[in-house]
Order: sequence, then structure tokens, then C-alpha cells
Amino acid sequence: MFFLFQETVFFYKLDPKTLHRNQLEYAASKRGTAQLGVPLELSDFKQLHIDIVVVASVAVNPLTGARIGKGKGYGDLEYGILSELGCVSKATMILTTCHESQLINDLPSEIMDEHDLPVDIIVTPKRYIYTNCLFARPKRVYWEKISSDMISSIPILQQLNKNL
Repeated sequence: MFFLFQETVFFYKLDPKTLHRNQLEYAASKRGTAQLGVPLELSDFKQLHIDIVVVASVAVNPLTGARIGKGKGYGDLEYGILSELGCVSKATMILTTCHESQLINDLPSEIMDEHDLPVDIIVTPKRYIYTNCLFARPKRVYWEKISSDMISSIPILQQLNKNL
């Protein structure tokens, strides 16, 4: 199991085999992941394949898979990084959780840009929805859309930028 963060460590690896049952809830928290997980280095990503990505959404179109995130673009950027590193593929499922009230059938397709991450599956308290995902996923980090402040505050972006 892997968790993403925007701070000093991009990914922590949590191995359920090494966790005790009473640690599971704590391990799912930000602080618990940092304490119980193992930070992954950029070189660790060469042999990593991710089967499922859970991304935050404020609103999502259950028909097309278009989504509006929380506004900063971190989920889209994280997927772009994983794509650039070869850790995700077309087989990777993109999932979001939301309330029924966040489902908007007429969310316009124009909101989706090449760096935006659409979803394949929506989980609400009432149902699972498989979208007809009509949008391409980010294929890379779109450096032209990233500010120098963002690069300086996210170490993995600094590392990737050096490797270009």
C-alpha cells in the first residue's frame, strides 16, 4: 500500500504484513503513515506499478469522468509524476469518493485540460459508478503549468527537473 504526500517525501510504503491490527487506523493517517511507513526514493519507482489511484474531487460527472479537484492540482500533478516515471498505465484504475450531491451530470467537458485527471470509478455512500471516461489521462508533468514556487516546495519536482 502506498500513500502520496506533497511534502518532503513523495511516497511512503506501508506493508500490511509488518503492521499490527491495532496500528491500521493510525497507519491510514498522515502522521501514522510518516511514522510507520518507509519513504521511497526516486530510484525505487523504477520497479513500481500502481494498480489504483484514489483522487479527491469536489464535483464529478458520473457519465464522462470529468472532475473538479480541490483547486491546487496536486492530484493531477501526482498522477503526471507517476506517469512520467512509468508507474501507472491504462490498466491503472482512477477512483474518487464523493457524496451523491457532488455528482453533476452536466459538468462541462471544457473544464478538462491535458493535465487534469479524469476518473474511472466513483464511490458514493449509496453506490459504485463506472464512468464512460472520455478524457485522456496526464501523460507527463506539464512543467509549463508549474510555478517556480511549487517546484521549490516539492522535492520530487526538484529531483525530476534535475533529471531532464
